[in-house]
Amino acid sequence: IRSHRAEVLKTVFVMVNSLFYHGWMNDNEASSLSGHRYSSEDYAEAASLVLRTYASMFSVDGVSFAHVDAHAVGKNALVYERLLLAAFRLTKFREAELFLDGLPYRADGVRETVTVSSIDPDVERSLRLGYIQAQNQGMIRFTHLQEANPAVSMRSVIDHGFERGIFQDLLELIEHPVRRFVLKLPAVPEVFEQFFGRDDLFRDELEMLLALDVDNFGTFEELIFQITDRVTSMDIFKVQRYFNFLSCAYQRRLADLEDPAERAELTLTSTLLVIRHADLVEQMRLIFGDEDKSREIISLLTMDPTEPHLDLQYRPFVDAGGYYVIAPHVVAASNLVRNTIVANRLRASAIGPRDRMVHALTEALRSVGFLVRNDFETRIAGKELELDVVAWRDGSLFLFECKNAYHPVSVHEMRNSWDHIRGARKQLDKRREVLAEAANQATLFQKLGWEIDPPCDVHTGIVIANRVFHGASLNGHPIRQAHELINVLTSGRIVADEDSLSFWISPDFQIADLIAYLGTASIATDQLEALDSREWRYSMGYRELAFSSYVLDMAKWDRELRARHGPPIAGGRREGDD
Repeated sequence: IRSHRAEVLKTVFVMVNSLFYHGWMNDNEASSLSGHRYSSEDYAEAASLVLRTYASMFSVDGVSFAHVDAHAVGKNALVYERLLLAAFRLTKFREAELFLDGLPYRADGVRETVTVSSIDPDVERSLRLGYIQAQNQGMIRFTHLQEANPAVSMRSVIDHGFERGIFQDLLELIEHPVRRFVLKLPAVPEVFEQFFGRDDLFRDELEMLLALDVDNFGTFEELIFQITDRVTSMDIFKVQRYFNFLSCAYQRRLADLEDPAERAELTLTSTLLVIRHADLVEQMRLIFGDEDKSREIISLLTMDPTEPHLDLQYRPFVDAGGYYVIAPHVVAASNLVRNTIVANRLRASAIGPRDRMVHALTEALRSVGFLVRNDFETRIAGKELELDVVAWRDGSLFLFECKNAYHPVSVHEMRNSWDHIRGARKQLDKRREVLAEAANQATLFQKLGWEIDPPCDVHTGIVIANRVFHGASLNGHPIRQAHELINVLTSGRIVADEDSLSFWISPDFQIADLIAYLGTASIATDQLEALDSREWRYSMGYRELAFSSYVLDMAKWDRELRARHGPPIAGGRREGDD
């Protein structure tokens, strides 16, 4: 970074932006010393580390992004390959530190290998199972989108425009001070409002909406919601639409160049946007017609390079002292609504006054004959009890503590989820202790207005909105994912290819089904046991850093499902099935 101070930031950002545009596919089986091992998200994290390291040594200003290394794809390619490989491995080292510092993990050294593993193997199994399930849910939704053949994509719009000659004059090749393409988009409010300000969605935005739907418990329409008093999720989609348009226009013009060397050179000089503060405000104002809203949106998306933790996918507008530096396709391709909420700690505002996850669970319990109340606060035996969900049926009392967080995409976010879960354990410990007493149960039922005679068996559970840590248990409190728990109550089916298998003990839901699901011999336990151990290794000089983890063999899992829960019941997948 020191020896390439003048051009390193712009060069690395251009490289990462290009990977996002071209849909980079990594190879998990490649060597840790090969760039092919790492995903586009890994590249964005590596670029963020390069920026943070740069900012620790120099001021980040317009000059920091003024130059690009024209030989980055030629004789200097190895320089940037080595730089990024160092950054990848440093981020993995930092992940190891975060695992050990904030999660129940340990490090063991044997000869030249340090292995990071969970103290309780079920914790790591539940973590990996959560990622597998979230990925599967995303794939299911994407498949449905493919079958529906919905709105046109921005890339198709750009291609069609170039083929018809409509967009040819949008990009001008200038020679000074640096040879590059410059976009000449007319600053006409009508153009911005009609194309970028419209509320109907392009295919790209539908895909982003479906990514949000994986963690959603309301209707599809409720994914358009207030993030702040002024800014909605639709507004963030429109920002992505604008930068998607710019990115696709540049890349399509570059694709028309016949000379690969010229294309590579102009990619380096043209595709990273450096925009004056006032100009970006004006561009956003043309889209939204509201300068205050425009400034707030920019503020939500702006990264201060002096902050201790930087992530290009969370705050993609890099403040470089009078200029914003923007990798347009990182903006376009990231889950920006979710990331903006997380980066600005706006999850509570986004959830709103009514937690849809809690409401969905409450309604599911009520639909199968439970007496149920949510968000109930009371004082019993001298202790304040806040009950997220309390339910009773057939002599059994259920206490659920609910935690509604987005699916974590980093170890830092995993730690936050784990902290919430540990907090839920402490709350349930207290409630279980108080309500194990028949007299206290009687007091509770009286305050709820339920005509029930104690004693009752007490069952507890930590219910999570995302799928990470699903299947684990803390101090006897099982952790269960809300969609799957709702499915246990309302359907009792699990999908195996085209068949739907039942894990209810009879054709209709029985209280024993829920008790079994919360126990140690449940479908959740089956899922954890189906995982096979796997190590992921990273070279650290003469030593190796290894992460002990698990993978799922889908064919093996399908066979075990059929053996345990067959024969199949006719019917397809229900929404929310995992």
